Amino acid sequence: MSIINTITGEGLERLAKASPAGRIVKRIEVEKALQTVGTDAYAMAKLRLGPRTEGFLMARPDAAATILAPHGFTAWALQYKDLGKKLVDNGFNFYAPRLPGHGFMTRDGMLTGERMIQSTDRAAYTRWLDLRYKEAASLGKPVYLLGQSGGSDLALAGAERYGVEKTFAMVPFLGPDQPLKHVTDALVFLDKLTFGLVGRIMDLIPRNKNTLADAADLTPHTNRSFGSALAMGLEGRNVQAISGRLQIVTTEGDKAAGKAQVQDLLARIGDGPTRGWYHFPASEHVPHAMVSDLENPNTPAVRRLEDMAVAFFKDGTLVQQRPPTV
Repeated sequence: MSIINTITGEGLERLAKASPAGRIVKRIEVEKALQTVGTDAYAMAKLRLGPRTEGFLMARPDAAATILAPHGFTAWALQYKDLGKKLVDNGFNFYAPRLPGHGFMTRDGMLTGERMIQSTDRAAYTRWLDLRYKEAASLGKPVYLLGQSGGSDLALAGAERYGVEKTFAMVPFLGPDQPLKHVTDALVFLDKLTFGLVGRIMDLIPRNKNTLADAADLTPHTNRSFGSALAMGLEGRNVQAISGRLQIVTTEGDKAAGKAQVQDLLARIGDGPTRGWYHFPASEHVPHAMVSDLENPNTPAVRRLEDMAVAFFKDGTLVQQRPPTV
């Protein structure tokens, strides 16, 4: 049996009262009301959620564990639908919640990052992660973590915070390689040195803050400020220790998940037999948004990622194909 957030009405109310899974599904359905033209919530809202931006839960009564999967920074939970189904078919629950501040549109159809977590409220990510981890744990199974991009930063932070046994991190949003690595590292250092002043300044710098939304777009991306990007990136860069198994996946030429930044992460948390690092070479043309066929044109690479994730969560299998030089 699979539970997906398409249950409504009295059936939803009964399920919410009867099970933790039902309570998660009900919360997601409440979010979906902000997408529906004609509802009171939609009519009254200053900002509305765009189509297909809600999270989802797939669950089975005999699951071995629940995989909590924060989606990518500025992205959407739908990117995990195929991977989630494959993991559920292989014996897991899969929970992909919508990240805070993501998916919003203005009344005139502009995608907006107005509610994105900014540098001045970085603790909001911890509060959000605590709530979603509690929901996942309420299903009564061990909780594992999976993420892509900024979702990997949250997965890494959660692995440290909760002592998670298994974490699968695709292209963690840690920053670029040289020459821009020096710039990113300097900004992070100055932000710490000035007790967050640099971040507060970056909060004021928009990056395409509002653009016209296309209702037919299957890959909607929320716009952001530079401060919100810093807040997201620090979730991964501040991780100091992970006790469980960790599989990292990166791709050549990625400006958001540089090889040197991953090497810095492994130096902080400790490398060794419980760490896997698989790096797609340039010849495979795998983009940063690698997990879904909707954004990654290399279909065999997407299937390989899915197989790697299944083997990792089922058997703890680590795959090594590290970049030759950093």
